[in-house]
Amino acid sequence: MLGMSALNRKPRQYSYKPVFHDPEQEVRDQRRAESMQEKDDNYVPGKYIKSQRSMRIMGLDAPKMVRPDRLRILVRVVIFIFIAIVAYLIVSSDVITKLIMINS
Repeated sequence: MLGMSALNRKPRQYSYKPVFHDPEQEVRDQRRAESMQEKDDNYVPGKYIKSQRSMRIMGLDAPKMVRPDRLRILVRVVIFIFIAIVAYLIVSSDVITKLIMINS
C-alpha cells in the first residue's frame, strides 16, 4: 500500500502569474479576436487552391498582369523624351554656331 500512493498522486500544477502588464498586447489580442469572429465561418482549408486548380484545368486562367504593358509604354516615353532633348540640343547648337559665324 505504501508504494501505491506515489502512483496515484497527481503532478504539481504550474501556476505562472506574469508580473509585466502590456496594454498594447491586450489591444492586439482583442483586435485579433474580433477579426477572427468577423471572418467567414464557411472557410474550408484549401478551398481557394482547389478552385484555382480546377479553373486551370478547365482553361480559365487568371487574367494576365497589366504591369508589363505599362512598363513598356513608360520605357518608350522616356526614350522619346531623351531623343527629343538630344535633337533639340543638336538643332540649338547648330543655330548658335551659325549666329557666331555670321557675326564674325
